[in-house]
Parts: sequence; C-alpha cells; structure tokens
Amino acid sequence: MLAQGAVYKWVGPDGKVTYSDRPQPGAQEMKLPKEPPPPPEVKAIPATAPSASPPLVAKPGEKPAAEFKGYSKVAIVKPKNDEAVRSNNGNLDVELALEPAFDSTLGHQFMVSVDGKPFGEAQTQPSFQLLNLDRGTHSLRVEVKDAQGKTVGDTGSIVFHILRVSVQ
Repeated sequence: MLAQGAVYKWVGPDGKVTYSDRPQPGAQEMKLPKEPPPPPEVKAIPATAPSASPPLVAKPGEKPAAEFKGYSKVAIVKPKNDEAVRSNNGNLDVELALEPAFDSTLGHQFMVSVDGKPFGEAQTQPSFQLLNLDRGTHSLRVEVKDAQGKTVGDTGSIVFHILRVSVQ
C-alpha cells in the first residue's frame, strides 16, 4: 500500500494549473487511486543465436471462436523508422500495432528478424524487448505466424540506430 496524503489542484489567475499537498483558497481535493496500476508486460529477448522453436501447430481440438479474416495492419510503432535510440546496455523496446487488435487466443506468434536473421524465440505478445544489441545501424522486421506456421502479417523492414557508449 502506498503512503499518500491529500493532493489539491487549483487554477491561478494566469490560467496555470497547480498541484500541491497543501490546500489553497479555491483548490479542489483530487481523488487518487489507492494502488498504482501494474506495469505493462514486457518480455525480453536475449541477443543470442536463434534456438530451435517448437513447430507452430494447433493443440488438438482447439479452434478459434470465429474465423480469423486476417490483419489489415501490422506495423512497428516503436522504434520509429530511422530512429536513433540511446541505449548503453543495447536494449530496445519494440511495440507493434495490429488491426484488428491482437487476440492471444488465436495462437499467433511474432517472429523477429534483426539484420535479416532470426532473433531469439517467437514472441506471443505485441510488446517485447530485444537485449544487448550491438552499437550501430540495424534493420528490424516482424512476421506474424498463425498456429500452423503460415504468415498472416508482416511489418516490412524498418531501420533503427543503437547509440551505445564506446570504451577505448
């Protein structure tokens, strides 16, 4: 449980909104949540040689509730194309946008390629982290595979730049 006191909000004569733990004339007490929201789930992929992934097959007797019509949009929204990312540890957050929204019950997986080569394990969520990338310019591409291993979406390739401290 968080320790918290009251928080007050008021608008000054210049239109500036101010927040404080001390009440002021005309201030309104803010209602704050008792607990912070949980952090978003991010799965990390180490920068190692690709390992043999299990075959993408549906479990016996499992079928999606409705027929999947395909993705109209599959895009990498983070990092942006040609973005320079300062990351002294070489870690990179990746976020995908899909339309329709990603549904984990369909058994889809994200196959990540960095510099044209498979990178790490198949991902099961549209947000993940690539670990320990080398300094420099890289390409990133993500393919969406269905439970049978068929490609049902592709981001195409983007370019990003990892900026790391160089020790000489």
